[in-house]
Amino acid sequence: MTRSRPGRGKGRLPADTTPFVDRDIDVAAVKRLLGTARLVTLTGVGGTGKTRLATRVAADLRSTFADGAWLVDLTTVTDPRWLDLAVADALGIDEPDAVTGYLAGRELLLILDNCEHVVDACARFAESALRRAPRLRLLCTSRQPLGMASEHVWEIPPLPLPDRDGPLSAGTAPRSAAIALFVARAAAVASGFALTADNVDTVADICTRLDGLPLAIELAAAQLRMRTIDQLATGLGTGFRMLTARQATPRHHRTLQATFDWSYGLCSPAEQQLWGRLSVFHQSFSAEAAAYVCGVDRPPHEVIDLLSGLLDKSVLMREDGAGPVRYRLLETVRRYGLELQGSSAELSRRHRDWYVQLARRFDAEWFGPGQPEALRGMHKEHANLRAALEFSLGMPEEAAAGLELATCLGEYWLVCGQVHEGRYWLKRLLDRNPEPGRARAAALVAHCALGVTRGEPAVSLAEARRVAEATRMLDDPGLAADGQRMLGMAALLSHDVPTARQRLMTALAEYAKLDDRVRMVHTRLALATAALLSGDPTRAAVLAEQNRVFCESRGERSLLCRSLTAAAHAALRSDDLTAAARYTRRAIELAREVGSILLLALAVERSAWVAGGQGDHQRAARLLGAADQMWQRLGRRMFGGVFWRRTDATCEAQARAALGEAGFRTEFRRGAAMPRDEAVGYALGASDAVTTATVPAPAPHLTPRERQVAALVAEGLSNRQIAHRLGTSQRTAESHVENILRKLAFTARTQIAAWVVQRA
Repeated sequence: MTRSRPGRGKGRLPADTTPFVDRDIDVAAVKRLLGTARLVTLTGVGGTGKTRLATRVAADLRSTFADGAWLVDLTTVTDPRWLDLAVADALGIDEPDAVTGYLAGRELLLILDNCEHVVDACARFAESALRRAPRLRLLCTSRQPLGMASEHVWEIPPLPLPDRDGPLSAGTAPRSAAIALFVARAAAVASGFALTADNVDTVADICTRLDGLPLAIELAAAQLRMRTIDQLATGLGTGFRMLTARQATPRHHRTLQATFDWSYGLCSPAEQQLWGRLSVFHQSFSAEAAAYVCGVDRPPHEVIDLLSGLLDKSVLMREDGAGPVRYRLLETVRRYGLELQGSSAELSRRHRDWYVQLARRFDAEWFGPGQPEALRGMHKEHANLRAALEFSLGMPEEAAAGLELATCLGEYWLVCGQVHEGRYWLKRLLDRNPEPGRARAAALVAHCALGVTRGEPAVSLAEARRVAEATRMLDDPGLAADGQRMLGMAALLSHDVPTARQRLMTALAEYAKLDDRVRMVHTRLALATAALLSGDPTRAAVLAEQNRVFCESRGERSLLCRSLTAAAHAALRSDDLTAAARYTRRAIELAREVGSILLLALAVERSAWVAGGQGDHQRAARLLGAADQMWQRLGRRMFGGVFWRRTDATCEAQARAALGEAGFRTEFRRGAAMPRDEAVGYALGASDAVTTATVPAPAPHLTPRERQVAALVAEGLSNRQIAHRLGTSQRTAESHVENILRKLAFTARTQIAAWVVQRA
């Protein structure tokens, strides 16, 4: 005999014992899925809060099911044959064999919690129960999907981390869900704990180091019973063992170590090995990089297959976005793998060698149409580049490869505004490579070129002389010309225009003999600056135009943008405001396409000068503020601002005179407060700044088919399932998803789903 049918609103769900923070979008989306789908699986890395989300959804929906909502905890089910017994026990049924028959006539929501270690048995149960019970809904939590065609998968990401681009304050930081959870749990265990100006950065660092994992944050906050916040932050550097809770349920959530041990046990030996090897990567990586670096004893296709297995088990996270798919281990997961793997010089060397190859391609192909994609790609690899450079400094025999890596990244360091970091790595690696030679000379050129942009005349002159001396010793006309160009740039910083012009013309003539058009563009830019400093805007305009023609013929954007800002400056000096406005607008568009804050700062500052020249001093003041904020983000103005100090000061003085001191400061602060995209839009002609956060992404961005695909993504369908639903190929579905991500400037499918839910 089975027990009697439960009444409406009944069921068995665990009570919430800790705060439920910032999962409203996920709750709404999962409830929406359960309205149309009969099988929904919540997946994610261990500790992301899958069970909490499932129980919150079930609590909200239980009254809509005649027979309530019931949770079956499968943690202790170590034998798949016990699955029916666990379900029967949760439902209060005496006979396990009667479970599907019992469900057949009932309307209820059943949660199968922690399915990953009995995933095949759960799939068999789901198939049988859903077939026999037409009013049953199944909500599963698992680190691995069940793999059924009817399954709708919803991935639970970690909690959003605080935005560290700007200063944090105790008042605004709790908008980060990760910080809000930490503060709530800390206040519960440490009476009087509150977020203050003194501890907000430490709390943000703790949450960031824990990847926003709710379990890790709760375990960390619980340590405040015995530790200060600073002791907690220091202790996290020693590993996971301090993150414990005696009473956590299930048992594998009592420590973060146990959570990852549980995931590790789900992996095959080959997957376990790959997990350890992948810990050599920092942040995200491509499948090709993983195949090369980790394929020590396996062919690439086997590594790719193992990546898929780790992805299925929620060890890896997939990062969708523009360009090829990338993968990521959360830092906590990576550190666990590193403890298993231990340090491996061979893996680190293969990792470094991969990024040397990548940097060579970047350097060789930079001057061309692919700059935006190339710069985005290198941004994604920044943490791996740092790790590769650090490894190269660790052993004398690796220093030469590290020097080549840092040198090949010269344009990257400049365009992305990381001048200080580029010089840091080049200086350390030059110290490790003291022997004269072409590699050292090329690195000295890169180090000096970055130094010149800092605008320190005495330092640049000393470095340029060292470059000239090193290049003279080599039989390399190109490097010798580089030495002359560096001397010319150093002379420009000192406003020694005759010497600068002489050195630069010598370099230009040598580059012309070598037919090195790219270096000619760099040199003509410097000569245009010399012409402006000597009061010859016509000559500057001619040089900028020569650069424009060549850069446009090659599809180049970065140097074209800089050449157009020089042309705008020359036009302003010639009182041709129409041309100056045209050049500046195009420069801003190019800078935005490339994605360089340095180029944007240059172009937006020029737009302020144009506005001032047109008599629109309010606009000029606001744009000066926007440009100043960008320069502050970079640390300092390009070339220290020495080449355009007079024009900048004139623009500011005119705006102050027209607006008054208070009016100028008000407009300047408004410009400085604009988000970057808003400032760019304003510089391109918007009449006033619009707070983009209050404006929903417009539906016309997407075609009708793309909006249809977005809705299916929100339902949790995979690309394969979307293709089946629409009757198209999987590749077509993938293309639609990639287009949606690109158009909405998203990086993950969950963002698409959230966008759909918000619009609904």
